[in-house]
Amino acid sequence: MSRRLYSSFQQNNHHQNESIKTVHTQTFWFCLAFIAFLTILQPNRSFVVGADGVDNLLMSSDRKVIKSPTKKLAELHKRAELHKVLVAHAPQPVARADQLKKKVFIEVPTDRKPVPVMDAGTIRAGVKSHDKALYIKSGWIRDPYISVGPEKKYYYLTGTQPREGDPREARNPYNIGLGDESIVGHQVRLWRSSDLIQWESLGPIFTVDDTIKAKSGKKIVKRLIWAPEVHWLADIGCWAMVHCPKKHSSLALTNGAELQGPWTHPMAGNMGQRHDPSIFTDDDGKRYLLWENTFVAPLSDDLTSYTAEPVRIDPAGSRPGPDGKPISYIGHEGATMIKVGGKYVHLGTAWSTDQGRKGSYNLYYCVADKITGPYGPRKFAGRFLGHGTPFKDMNGKWWCTAFFNGNVPPESRDGIVSRNIGDNARTINEQGVTIVPLDVRVLDDGEVFIRAKDPAYATPGPDEVQQFGQ
Repeated sequence: MSRRLYSSFQQNNHHQNESIKTVHTQTFWFCLAFIAFLTILQPNRSFVVGADGVDNLLMSSDRKVIKSPTKKLAELHKRAELHKVLVAHAPQPVARADQLKKKVFIEVPTDRKPVPVMDAGTIRAGVKSHDKALYIKSGWIRDPYISVGPEKKYYYLTGTQPREGDPREARNPYNIGLGDESIVGHQVRLWRSSDLIQWESLGPIFTVDDTIKAKSGKKIVKRLIWAPEVHWLADIGCWAMVHCPKKHSSLALTNGAELQGPWTHPMAGNMGQRHDPSIFTDDDGKRYLLWENTFVAPLSDDLTSYTAEPVRIDPAGSRPGPDGKPISYIGHEGATMIKVGGKYVHLGTAWSTDQGRKGSYNLYYCVADKITGPYGPRKFAGRFLGHGTPFKDMNGKWWCTAFFNGNVPPESRDGIVSRNIGDNARTINEQGVTIVPLDVRVLDDGEVFIRAKDPAYATPGPDEVQQFGQ
């Protein structure tokens, strides 16, 4: 075996933080097997293994047998020993992806309990004034999605939630929903309200067993439902629901105006694996599916297929990433689309630091004249609004949902505008659903402007790596 391969074995095992003794033992037996294999394939080669095992493993050249005299062998022993010392004292490499993943999923234990939601009078006045964030619903939820029903009487709310009745929701209200201790469940739970104040539970309306993958008899290892959205399709007269994880993502339809099963799957398994799928309906009734950050593809009128290849849509320009390499995508998840003043507004989510679970979870946008682009530069919509839903209330005012997404309990609003929170995943949102008023308008120069109106959400924090104009 060549020294390069031998060195690679040592370094790889060092990266795994094993002891030198364990490295040598494992590599020794592997090398013996490897030598035996090469001996069978190439009988004209010869190999010499020194008395100290892999430290003195020698291999002949590609073509000729090299006989190592004693003096030369001693020199090679010294080199091997030197190499061992250098490897043992080499600086530790950057943590591997799985190690980093576990690190950012560390939840800081707390005895704190969520504060009560705002009283009805405060919410009612806040909906009318449209100038401050409103904490409207308690309970564990991520990625809250609100839409108005066909009767124009109810708001419907869903999102990533625990299984109905899961005691961990009350026992650990600030569970981060990620990693081995996640309380994310296998159900899509639905709520409705006529006033954004009182919320009625409609129970689970969909489970993992309703997915096309499960109905096809395929095993689903991680029985979770993430980021469901419900969309009323007026021309078809039914609801559409999309969700992930991508390994069993769905586009499912109801049989009528009631938001409940039985569900049908018009794409019949041809949807593909889609992370954070979202549906956008254009003014002419044409529908598109968006996913990740961000691909978009048009759907057939009956939603059974795509009518064109997916197109990647990114904002113009780039920003420097944490590693110095330019980043051109809008974010990493939670893509959605709205239309303002005849222009397409592509929204996406990212952490303020562009590092996983560090800083604030924010909402960004870019604008184009065509849904496939080209799009303008990436702009800031709101702090702590990541994976929120921009929606219009029944009076035509724009809001965005917001939720708790942090490794530590909620931060105080006091002084948050000037506070750097880039050391960990932090938010001012309480556990549950908060709605934040949005200023959505077309400026005199024709540009679309979107910005949270509440001061605590309206300004990028000191931990924001991209510089935005006001």
